[in-house]
Amino acid sequence: MIGICKDPKNKHALICNLEDKQLLAKFVTNMIVRNPWVLNQVDEDCFSDGIMDNIEIQAIDQMLYGMQFGGTKSLVRAANKMVWLDDKFIPGQICEDLRCLNFCFLIALDNNFVTSSFPVLYETYDLEKHTYLDNIYIPLHPQIALLYSRADKFKPFRNKEASLTSDMVQLMNSAYFKCKDEQARFIIANSKEILEKLVNRHQCVFILIGRIFRSTRQDFFDNLP
Repeated sequence: MIGICKDPKNKHALICNLEDKQLLAKFVTNMIVRNPWVLNQVDEDCFSDGIMDNIEIQAIDQMLYGMQFGGTKSLVRAANKMVWLDDKFIPGQICEDLRCLNFCFLIALDNNFVTSSFPVLYETYDLEKHTYLDNIYIPLHPQIALLYSRADKFKPFRNKEASLTSDMVQLMNSAYFKCKDEQARFIIANSKEILEKLVNRHQCVFILIGRIFRSTRQDFFDNLP
């Protein structure tokens, strides 16, 4: 796919066949669900407040410890991790959601994309007690990034290339500086110059041994042309 995108003759070509689309959805899904930061969030969300105050839960907890299963928390964590990582559950739902979205390959014309230790940026929305993906962005190469979106304005670019100016690439790169510190611990680029430009643009950010510290996340998808 990257080879097709890098060939100027394929500027208006369809990039992926059906098998490619499925592999791409699985790749993006795994980048989300198997990231250490995400797994840590899932682990922390296993237990509702006060659940261990329940007398029945306490009795089950004591029984599990007696059977050397490590107590209720260990069992719930194991079950929760299985649901989160098994394709029959959460990953399968994410893949199916991705197939319903428009997707295109963003091409950097005069700049390079950066990435991070958690390269996926995403937005969701809730409807009828379910959470759905709205936008997903992930760099694949210094000059190529992948964008999934529910927005109709991306339909003409579905499975095609969309060229971005240097300013637009800079906007996409800046989004990583708005993530939570523990979410995107490192910003990664293929040149020191690109990192320095980003740091100069975000004066509140400082760099130490390759680590960039930042605060709140930026919603940037609405700013795309």
